[in-house]
Amino acid sequence: DDGTFRPSKDVTRMQTIVTAVRLLGLEDEAQSMDTNVDIPFRDADEYFGKERNEWAKGYVAVALEQGLFDTNEETLDPNDPAKRIWVASTLVRALGLEDEALDAMTETPDFTDREEIPAGAIGYANVADEYDIITGTKGNEFQPNESITRAQMATVLDRSYDDVLDEQGGTAFQGTLVSHDQNAHTMTIETEGTQETYTYDNDLFVFYENAYIEPSELQNGDRLTVQLVNGTIVDAALLTDEAEAVA
Repeated sequence: DDGTFRPSKDVTRMQTIVTAVRLLGLEDEAQSMDTNVDIPFRDADEYFGKERNEWAKGYVAVALEQGLFDTNEETLDPNDPAKRIWVASTLVRALGLEDEALDAMTETPDFTDREEIPAGAIGYANVADEYDIITGTKGNEFQPNESITRAQMATVLDRSYDDVLDEQGGTAFQGTLVSHDQNAHTMTIETEGTQETYTYDNDLFVFYENAYIEPSELQNGDRLTVQLVNGTIVDAALLTDEAEAVA
């Protein structure tokens, strides 16, 4: 509310569940969920019995439907700091990589602190590292029991979002904006002499110089890199000369 990001503040387990559901594009489903739905954690009544927490109930229900929780978890512990191994396991499930994690349970992790990783989570740590979701520190430690900060979570979610788009068959390309119809939410983009018109969602923002701008701020002739899923723009960035040179 005060406009700060608080990068060093720990992320809670509930915040992790909310962001994982958003990552999967299921926020509307979570927000429309019946608040009478049963949440089978021992501490659910204590948490959701407080009116200020009811908004989160749908997110937990969707997370349960999507299999984001370990089946052995009996408590939600919503306000506890989220540990790196728990975040890794949650996001591996969110990306549909649980079978790979189970297959990787007998592989010895390449981390200097591998003995600190719970036996039942070794496969998740291996897959999280393989897909660059959560990787080792400079000292090649996984630090499974350390809390994850908001800044670290932002990085983790960015990597995971790329994996989600890949799983959905997303394609990326660069082109020049020819025209933009804000009312119809469409952009016509020219690539190698060919023009195509694409739709975009109401919640699309365009990345530009470490910040985000509204699509309405774009101008014809702007160079863009866009990510498509099923012909719809789901991610876009306005290219600077430096960024285009790197690309």
